[in-house]
Amino acid sequence: MNFFLLILILLMFHGAKFAPAGIHEDYLSREHALNLRGVFTIIIVMTHYMLYFPYTNPGNEQFTYVWTFLDQLVVVVYLFFNGYGTVLSVEKKGWPYARNLLIHKLPDTWLKYALVTCLVLAVHSFMQLKYTLGSVLMAFTGWHHFYHDDQWYVVMILFMYALFFLAYLPLRRHSGEKALKICTGVAAVLCCGLIFVISRKKDYYWYNTMPAMLLGMGWALYHRPVEKLLERSGALYAACLMMCALGLYVFRIHQDESLLNMFMLVILFMVTILLCSMKVSLNNPLLAFFGSHSFTIYLTMRIPMLVLQRYELVYSQPAICLLLILLCSAGLGMAVDRAGDALSQRLHPVIDRLADRVEGRLSK
Repeated sequence: MNFFLLILILLMFHGAKFAPAGIHEDYLSREHALNLRGVFTIIIVMTHYMLYFPYTNPGNEQFTYVWTFLDQLVVVVYLFFNGYGTVLSVEKKGWPYARNLLIHKLPDTWLKYALVTCLVLAVHSFMQLKYTLGSVLMAFTGWHHFYHDDQWYVVMILFMYALFFLAYLPLRRHSGEKALKICTGVAAVLCCGLIFVISRKKDYYWYNTMPAMLLGMGWALYHRPVEKLLERSGALYAACLMMCALGLYVFRIHQDESLLNMFMLVILFMVTILLCSMKVSLNNPLLAFFGSHSFTIYLTMRIPMLVLQRYELVYSQPAICLLLILLCSAGLGMAVDRAGDALSQRLHPVIDRLADRVEGRLSK
């Protein structure tokens, strides 16, 4: 695993752009965001591989340390850019984008999850695993545990799309910076309410990284003043980076003592990534590929793991097995994305007509 970790580090630096003075203006660009998502997607596949096939090589300590330190933090980047990208898109496109969160993005996301669930059921059928009709139907909701516990991310994203739509409803008749900030504040309050409700129903990991999305929403509105301050003073930048590093160390040790400690760890981890991104901008096409299909790779990665569990290769050639899982997950993820996008293109006109009818009746 250390070998794969080294390859990942080399991929990060291959094509990277450095800013010895000032900060990168494009550190929040889509390309850099895809690269970051790609890095953590590969790490997630590697860590889940370790869960299925414990890798006891004595030279594996470095990756084990990275895995232990990151734990739930591997999803922080996804949640941050989800919140950041949503607010930024609403700021640029207004109500039409907020409307599409409910009628396009929400069903598109669920559709891809449903396609992966169908794939899993097919694999389980091939492996002669039996399920009741009720458990199969509940699997498509994502609310109950099916064959893994990764569906929490899907459910939380679907909830947030619906809450974003509700929060930005006033933009139908009001526009401008003030309206955007008020609506984003309402979205943040609704997100906090969702965290509270979910905490009463689900396990800790369902909601403990959600502050990253709140940070993304706030960063979309207020990142420019922060950037100006850090660009003027290299000493201030260095001080912020050292404080974040110290905070990460302290809150990582005490993260299990309270939920607030975990929230602080999530925020400091993402701020540290942002500070590093201001100086180093990733630009690797392979990482960007994994980042562009991160959602479906995240959902499909367990399928090849389930299949390979049946063969001795995983124990005799673990490195080859991991490479096969990465390739299969990437292939499955890309296939699900293409199939989901093709189905969505056919469904969007139908959904648009239904939405127009509903809006027409409500406006009467």
